[in-house]
Amino acid sequence: MKQRVVLAPGLWMPAAAMALLATRLARRGYRAEIFAYSGRGSFEDNVERLARFGRQAAYFVGHSLGGVLMLEMLNRHPEVQPAAVVLLGAPVRGCLAGRRLGGASLGRWMMGECCSLWDERPARWNGRAPLGVVAGTLPMGLGRALG
Repeated sequence: MKQRVVLAPGLWMPAAAMALLATRLARRGYRAEIFAYSGRGSFEDNVERLARFGRQAAYFVGHSLGGVLMLEMLNRHPEVQPAAVVLLGAPVRGCLAGRRLGGASLGRWMMGECCSLWDERPARWNGRAPLGVVAGTLPMGLGRALG
């Protein structure tokens, strides 16, 4: 039986943005499933939906807001026991570019209910599984424009 990998895209990324990664994982014998959610919607609702979606998953990979969502879900739901977790460019300790964008009315509208997630905060991992974090020091994307 193939091991299940749950993929979660970032704030404004459609689930299809993870299709290339899902295809590459499938070639290596994994069953990749993409968690689709509304980044502008309720963070709390998305955490609970991901907890239901992620049951029986072996691995979790989250990009940007998808990584923040995964970390929060796994910390809140110890019954979801991953083999490993990877966060790709996930601003789990906040994001200066996100705070700057959230300071404008258009930015608050664009980020919806997730606007407050970009405030500085401590990050913690309560799980037993290995946690990998891939992050850079160069401003890219939103960071390039606002950081």
